[in-house]
Amino acid sequence: MFFLLLAPYMVYAQTDSVCCGDSVSEAWTEANKDRIAMMTRSEWLKLPTDGIRRAAYTRFTPEQRVQFWKDKLTDIAADDKLSEKEKSHVMKLYDFIDSHQGLFTGKQITPEQDTEVNTFMAGWMQTAERQFRWSRQMVYSIAASGEEMVIKYEND
Repeated sequence: MFFLLLAPYMVYAQTDSVCCGDSVSEAWTEANKDRIAMMTRSEWLKLPTDGIRRAAYTRFTPEQRVQFWKDKLTDIAADDKLSEKEKSHVMKLYDFIDSHQGLFTGKQITPEQDTEVNTFMAGWMQTAERQFRWSRQMVYSIAASGEEMVIKYEND
């Protein structure tokens, strides 16, 4: 049940081919290999389409992928719209990623790693939803999408 923790982007990372056979995105990534090799999350966010963003992410090195998520979570933790406790909760995900960088190598994860990720994420999500009233959309925007965070609480 590896449904969260950057799941879409980690799946893209587990293949050398560009997602979905999108020829435009594939051609763009081929023509921009050098740019992608140096790309930051800020630059990635400015790419023109979802397909190109996904395709570029597949070309990231494991180190780029880790930094991508660390940058995203650092940005979220700096958001004044979140309470200090919410920011601390975001940083727990940051710490998990930092201590599990091997998940970003593009290699198939082991059943033990899958269990560890799912156990952590289930607890992390449960706290987010129960203690902070984060909507599923907000949780997804933090932990499973490279895009900007969507702030949406339950019953908003």
